[in-house]
Amino acid sequence: MADETSNNASDTTIYDLLPNLKRRHSTRLSGASQPSQEKVVDPETPHPSIGNDYPPSPPISTIDSNGKMTPGPTKEAVAPEKSSNKNQESSEPGPPDASNTTHAIDLTTSSVFAYNDADIILRSNDNVEFRVHKQILNLASQEFRDLVQNPRKTSKRRKILPDAEISESLPVRAVDETEDDLETLLRFVYPIGGNFTTSLSSLTEDICLLGKWGLVAIQNELGERLAEPNFISDDPVKAYDHAKYFGYENARHAALKALYALPFEGDEKYFMSEDLDLNAKDLQQIMSWKNRYLDEVLTIVEDYTVPKPTAGTSCKNCISASRWCWWGSFKNRARNTSDLLGPNELEKTIFASMDSKACSASHSEVFGTVSTLCADLRKKIDALPVEHASSNST
Repeated sequence: MADETSNNASDTTIYDLLPNLKRRHSTRLSGASQPSQEKVVDPETPHPSIGNDYPPSPPISTIDSNGKMTPGPTKEAVAPEKSSNKNQESSEPGPPDASNTTHAIDLTTSSVFAYNDADIILRSNDNVEFRVHKQILNLASQEFRDLVQNPRKTSKRRKILPDAEISESLPVRAVDETEDDLETLLRFVYPIGGNFTTSLSSLTEDICLLGKWGLVAIQNELGERLAEPNFISDDPVKAYDHAKYFGYENARHAALKALYALPFEGDEKYFMSEDLDLNAKDLQQIMSWKNRYLDEVLTIVEDYTVPKPTAGTSCKNCISASRWCWWGSFKNRARNTSDLLGPNELEKTIFASMDSKACSASHSEVFGTVSTLCADLRKKIDALPVEHASSNST
């Protein structure tokens, strides 16, 4: 996908991109400007999976007359000033100061974002340049607008390079993101696609990255995807943790339902990761919700009136009892209610009950009853609250 895109990048101009982008980003910006009822995530208190250096402080860098960037010392390596006269140069002979020694850095250009009519360069922290357009960045978010129009040299996220010291007369903004992350970010900004997230970990990383750069509307679109079964099944605990942290209620409820189907109590593989933002109180709350939820599921099954056998059924036990002979066995099995919550578990439990009672009715004879029974039970179960207002999480 990246190679195919790169072949077309140099032939595409900003005028080909702007019509769609104006509609796309104006919708996102207007949506992001509305008051949100969701939890506001403070970037100064990041999720544990992001790390303690979020947002990171970039090393100080310089640009020589040839456009080469030279890395300076990191924050930890900067020695305190020993003299109040900072501009005085020593006339004493001796070896050159190692801290002033420069090393040329090879710069490469992104194979995807290399537009010939670009009017700004974004440089990743691994020295890859992205030739892009100011107007598109201005449309994307306030964070990008600040980067282009009102850069702050003291920003924790990026070091702004002097326009006078760059090559090709294009302003350069050094962004503290890797090539991969910056490309992912720009693929969301530009209408070229190519972000096909297939795992829970990559989805949550993209959500964090978008939030960091103020792309709130796109971030919320990805947040809704957290509720998809394929992401929930990856790791229901982490899915719940991230949905709770970012305030995505649909995803949080979907993850709770998946958790209720798991015997996580006492199992060390659940809720033990240091990357989780959950604590012992959260675990106790989830266990309390689960117990009540399963009790309510069992009540639904106990109170359900099963349809009578169809006329002409081949099972004599069902005919003599005027009801399906396997129904009692099904209710007994349903008392272990967590077994009913997985995909197709209702059907599996019914057919296991038929086998245990030696019901001679064929599966085709009970097909209509099983379909109606499962549809009704699922509808009632899905309507149950997964948490309780008296102890609702925030």
